[in-house]
Order: sequence, then C-alpha cells, then structure tokens
Amino acid sequence: MASYHFTTIVSNTHVFKLLALIHSLEQTAHSFKLSVLCADPLAYKVLSEFPHPHVQYEQLENIEDETLRKAKDDRTFHEYCWTLKPVFLLKILESSKADYLAHLDTDLYFYHDPEAIFAENPLAHLFLTDHMNSERFYHFYELSGRFNTGFVGCRNTDVAKRAVTQWKENCLAHCTVEMDTKNKTYGDQRYVERWVDDFEGVHVVTSKGANAAIWNIENYKLSVVKGEMYLDECPLLFYHFSAFTIIDENTFNLNWYYYMTEQRLVDHLYIPYADLVHQKIKQVQKVFPEFQQGFIAKKHVPDTHFYEI
Repeated sequence: MASYHFTTIVSNTHVFKLLALIHSLEQTAHSFKLSVLCADPLAYKVLSEFPHPHVQYEQLENIEDETLRKAKDDRTFHEYCWTLKPVFLLKILESSKADYLAHLDTDLYFYHDPEAIFAENPLAHLFLTDHMNSERFYHFYELSGRFNTGFVGCRNTDVAKRAVTQWKENCLAHCTVEMDTKNKTYGDQRYVERWVDDFEGVHVVTSKGANAAIWNIENYKLSVVKGEMYLDECPLLFYHFSAFTIIDENTFNLNWYYYMTEQRLVDHLYIPYADLVHQKIKQVQKVFPEFQQGFIAKKHVPDTHFYEI
C-alpha cells in the first residue's frame, strides 16, 4: 500500500483554514502524514495546542538559512510564504520515505482519499492540476498560468527532487505578486509550467474533481448521489476555497470574486465549509479567547456573497 506525505505553509491568518484541511484529510485519507511549516511564532504557538496524530508542526527558524533570509528581505510576507512552498516540500522530499508527496494550500478541502490523484498515473514523477478555467476566468491563463500550485504532487524519485529543486531556486530568485505576462511569472505558480518541457513523467491530473474551484466550477454540473458529490460523472476529490473570507467567528464572505447563483454549489460546498471553519474558530478561541488573526473587517471585503451563522 502506497504512503503519502503532504506539506503546507501556514501563517497565523490561516490557522482556522488549516484546521479545516486537517479535518478533511482525517475524514478521507486512509494513510497520510502532514508536515506544517509555521511561518510565524504565533501560528506555531496556537497550533501546538491542537495536536493530531498524523500532523507535525515545524517552526520557521528550523529551516531558515542565509539564502532564505536574504530572499525574505526583498519581498512581502505573503510573497515569502509562497517562496517557502518549494523550499519546504524539497526538505521533506529529501528526508521522507513516503511513496508520494504533495504541497497543499491551506484552503483546500478533501472529499475523497487523495490517493485517487496519484492512482491516475502511479509511475509519473510529477503531478500538476490545470486550472481548467471556465469562460468567465479564461483570460487568467495569460495572467496566472496553466497550472494551479495549490496542489503540486510528486513521486519520491530523483526526477522529482530535481524538479522541486528547480522550483525552489526559481522562487528564491524571484517571487512577487505581480503578474508578469512577458516573463511568464506570478508568485511561485508559473515556474512549474517549465516542468512539462524540462522533465520526464509529468502527469497533468485528468479528474474534474481534483482542484475544483471557483475558476472552473461553472464548467461542470454538481450533483449529490447517496451523499457523495460529483462534478458531471467524476467524484469531487478536493475543492479549493480560494477567496473564502472570514469576517468574524459568525460571518463569512463565501467568495469575494462574485456572487454565486448556483444554489446547489452554495448549499453543498460553501455553507458546510463555513460551518466547519466556524467550529474551528470556536475551538481555537476556547484556548486563545483573543485570537482573531485572519478576520477581515467587513468594510474591507467586497459585498458579494456574505453568509452569517
């Protein structure tokens, strides 16, 4: 039976979403490890109070070297967290005995065992997910690239190590929020496009249910069969809750990009996710009553799709 080791980067503003991600993995994955790099001391302090048997929290100071500190000086904190994605994935890849590994963004939520992603092509070295942009978002291919790095998977091979090393070096050299269409860079994201030409065994995940998100969900018909969610004929593997915003412990903007008219999407995906995040907020605040990192004042959030518990 294959083994799986995932990594993620979390700052104090994403603690609640991380706990939701962990919950989803514990509900769906038959076997996994998750290594969490805490990008600031407060995130580590809070999360240390919420241990999970398959989760390990690590402090930034344990991996930060002179090269990283130099990169940190010329970018924003958000950009630095993006930079850390391949750095941490490579660190774990070089030490883990797992068969497959992947970076996961904290705003992912799994509905089925992640093993289905790797089972598409077990001998591939690298696993990428196309944005599969709907017509409304199609122009973003030019801006943010073909692949979404909320999920970047690999098999534990030398080819994968070389590819992730390349990704790391690219991000250390340049990682900004600017969408540069001339040089084809955007944060950490567009560098993985080079893998298709530079490395063998790159598998672009075919399942519609992998990395479903607001930018592609309009392509599919969402249905619920015996309690399981499907996009057309494909099981929903994991959803990327990009643009989900926390106002306070009871109030959320489900998606600040635009108002979602598909009520089934709202009822079966977004509201249950908001309810779970609400539970995680209350769980954390029982231990840290004043912890409100990640809350964004309502006046600063576009008036698109507010939901209040």
